[in-house]
Order: sequence, then C-alpha cells, then structure tokens
Amino acid sequence: MAKKAITDAVAARLAVNWVTTPILKINEDMGTPADGSSWVRLQFPVSNDIQTVLGRSYRATGAFRIVVATVIAGGLPDSMNYCEQIATIFRNQKFEGVQCLTPTIGEGVDDGSYFIATVIVPFRYEYRD
Repeated sequence: MAKKAITDAVAARLAVNWVTTPILKINEDMGTPADGSSWVRLQFPVSNDIQTVLGRSYRATGAFRIVVATVIAGGLPDSMNYCEQIATIFRNQKFEGVQCLTPTIGEGVDDGSYFIATVIVPFRYEYRD
C-alpha cells in the first residue's frame, strides 16, 4: 500500500475531477450502488520505497488502479469512454508531489452484473523523513 500522502493526493484529485459515477471507497463502501448504476473504486495494490541517497531522502514508486464498473447494457463504448476520461485526469500530471506517468487501460470482463475494466497509473513520489 502507498504512503498516506500519496493515497490522499490521488483520492482528492479523482474526487475533484470525476463526477460521472460514484467513487466507492475501499474498506468503507462495501456494496455497489443500490440502483445498479456504474461506479469506480480507487485501489493501491503496489508501492515500493527506496532510499535515494545517503541521508533521509526516499522515493516511492508504484501504481494505483481505478476499477471502472459500467452497467452491462452500456456496452464497451461506456467502459472505454470512462477509462479514457480517467486516464486523462492522471496522464503525466504532477500534484501534491505525486508524479503520475502514462496510464494503461486493462481489458474488461463481464462479471455477470457489471462490465469491469481498469485504469492503471504508475507513479513516483519523493519524500524526506
């Protein structure tokens, strides 16, 4: 899991720039929308910290993932449009010390209730103790 400063900065940027669907919070919103509408969820599956030089300077590198769940009736265009819009929010952007790199859109899958796709955004974050 990424440092709190990273998760807070990314979550805030997503919240300000994404109003198309609800953003389900990890470990808070355990269900999906009651009306069956589309949603997204922000996840931080990997982050690695290394010491960059002698002293107390560090670099965290990793990736965050945004799961994009669209209603099945919306088809592939809805899913791709949402993923592209989210990728644009983060593509090569720097905010609150978080440097985002080029996002990758993962292939979607029909889980029976939703069409699930992902946007994976690699990041870099430098900090001091």
